[in-house]
Amino acid sequence: MKRKITLNDGDKLIAEHNPEFAVSAKHKAILLNAIKTSGVFITAGKTTPNIMSSHWGSLGVFWNRDVFVLPIRKHKMTHEIIDVTKSFAVSVPIKDMRQQIIQCDHFSGYAMNKFEKLHLHPTRARKVPTFVVGECGLFF
Repeated sequence: MKRKITLNDGDKLIAEHNPEFAVSAKHKAILLNAIKTSGVFITAGKTTPNIMSSHWGSLGVFWNRDVFVLPIRKHKMTHEIIDVTKSFAVSVPIKDMRQQIIQCDHFSGYAMNKFEKLHLHPTRARKVPTFVVGECGLFF
């Protein structure tokens, strides 16, 4: 179940909940630490995936369920893809991938395939109809 809240400027907050997946305290801590320090990858797209990096997001509980709230600007390609597919994945690096995250910030998915440009490998997600970054070790 997804809850979407559109803000006045067209940006979107997306709360993702997967009832089959409970998030452990350890994984929550790893995700929040990655957001605070190096960042995480956000992927979306059922057939051709797009990737963006994020340095913000909120992990919490709505209606007794774990959720991750992700703000995405309207001009982002990922925003358009999520509007259509209604799904996304969060890939958390467990090794140092700061260079790829920084580079991902500077490229547009409209202009290129960022997976190819960054030499990353899209891998099918198990629980949502999208891809994750194969080089990462933790996925939401």
